[in-house]
Amino acid sequence: MFWFEGLLSLPGIGIRLKPNFKELSAFENSLGYFLDYLCEEYDDLIINKKEIWGYSISSKNSNFAFQIDRKNIVIHSVYSITQESQPGKPPKFVIPEIKTCSELVEKIFEYLKNIFEAIKDVKEFKYDRIGIFIETNLDEESLPPGIVSWIENLGKIFLKGEVITTNSTYTIKLNKADEYLDQCHHFIDFDQSSPESGYHLKLDWQRIYDTPVSLEYKKVLHTIAGCKEEAFTYFQKFGEGDFYDD
Repeated sequence: MFWFEGLLSLPGIGIRLKPNFKELSAFENSLGYFLDYLCEEYDDLIINKKEIWGYSISSKNSNFAFQIDRKNIVIHSVYSITQESQPGKPPKFVIPEIKTCSELVEKIFEYLKNIFEAIKDVKEFKYDRIGIFIETNLDEESLPPGIVSWIENLGKIFLKGEVITTNSTYTIKLNKADEYLDQCHHFIDFDQSSPESGYHLKLDWQRIYDTPVSLEYKKVLHTIAGCKEEAFTYFQKFGEGDFYDD
């Protein structure tokens, strides 16, 4: 079991697109099929137009938010606390069902499949980056050992003292292959003088291609699935503190 499965972790997946401008109208029209699919699933869908081509999509009854435009497809998890009116009583706050990180990622893949199926006739679009990320808030007692060691080493190695406040991002080069580079952004934010705010952590694993790749929907889904496995393996090693091992 991954260490982040037992926490309130919010995963997401993003693909950076390289559009063919002759196909932008076809891309926009094709997205309509995906919007119809979402409208059947959620009756309170909020769809906002984004620039000329694209949409920002959310729903109070959904655990997900969508940003889809000519440059990016991003689906990320959210938890929204809603209010239900009660006659003669104060509003009732409704807490959404909490799901594991793996359950949320599985649903994200279902949405991605529907998006790529909708735009499969857009032949000339390409992509050059895939991102797999998780975001979570933790208290000091629930910090995995690898993250505790990381925080301690930041102070010992760079500053010769204990880090008690930080809001910082570190990008680490993980692997360079013939066709792509793998890297990971590590963001951490905490202030020990305000322990109630906890530790905000985000890990954003990315594969960046030297040459854009054709957006063939079955192939890209397979590639994203492979990237997810590599990202989750890295996240696990990072949390355990042995991410330097081969």
